[in-house]
Amino acid sequence: MIGGSAGTGQVTQDCKDGIVVTGTGVLIDQETPTYHDFALYLSPATMETKYQRRLESNWVPDIEIGQCQYVTGAHSAHPQLCHVKFGWYQRRHHCRSCGKIFCSQHSANRLLLSCATDTSLLAEWSRVCNGCFHRLAIQPSM
Repeated sequence: MIGGSAGTGQVTQDCKDGIVVTGTGVLIDQETPTYHDFALYLSPATMETKYQRRLESNWVPDIEIGQCQYVTGAHSAHPQLCHVKFGWYQRRHHCRSCGKIFCSQHSANRLLLSCATDTSLLAEWSRVCNGCFHRLAIQPSM
């Protein structure tokens, strides 16, 4: 098990054709947490493409962003940017999937993402933002 009770996962089956990952994630939109159980089958091909960990050199640079990039109600008529501003007491967190910067509330989940090396394909549990968690774990076929 990785992490606490939410935003966590575990490999429940490992075979030559892929792995099965299960867990619970939490999405917080407008101060209301929603918990989601997920089960994902990750084939080697999927790990090399969709579940790829973004290289740190491709992350949004810290110096460019002073506020969480999460958009509340992104598909509504009145979307709003998260109000959290980064400073001494508010840390910024990079999503390892999209590379954008978020507050801890909007990047509380972890997913298994692949890290391609010169010799092999490795996977590690990585912080992801709410948007990437929704795209990869809740609606993975989209």
